[in-house]
Amino acid sequence: MYHSVEFDCAAKYKVKYPGLMLYRNFDTPFHPYNGDHSLVDYNEFIRKLMFPSMFEFTEAYIENVFEQGRECLILFHDEELGKPDYWFTYKEAAFNHKDLIAFSYVGKTHPYAKRM
Repeated sequence: MYHSVEFDCAAKYKVKYPGLMLYRNFDTPFHPYNGDHSLVDYNEFIRKLMFPSMFEFTEAYIENVFEQGRECLILFHDEELGKPDYWFTYKEAAFNHKDLIAFSYVGKTHPYAKRM
C-alpha cells in the first residue's frame, strides 16, 4: 500500500486526495480506498483484498485464512485431468464472490488433500 502525496497522482488512480491506494500483483492490481478514515475501516478494506480470487491451498495463504476466521471453499481436484469445465465455473464463481468467501483448490495428491 502506498500513500498518494500529490493531487495528480491521486487523480490518475481515482483516489480522493489525500488518499490511499492498495496495489496487488494479482487479479486487479489497483484498489482505491474511498471510505472513512479509521483503522477499523482500513482493516476491513484490506482484509477483503488480501487474497487472490482463487488460490492454491498452501501455507502461504491458509494461515491467514484461518487466523482471520474467514470461510474458505476448497476444490479438491485431480491434477492429471488438467482443467475440466468445472474448473472454469469454479474460477468464475471465485471472481464473482471473492468478497463473501475465500476460494481455494488443492490437488488430490497434495499432502493437505490427504490429511483432509
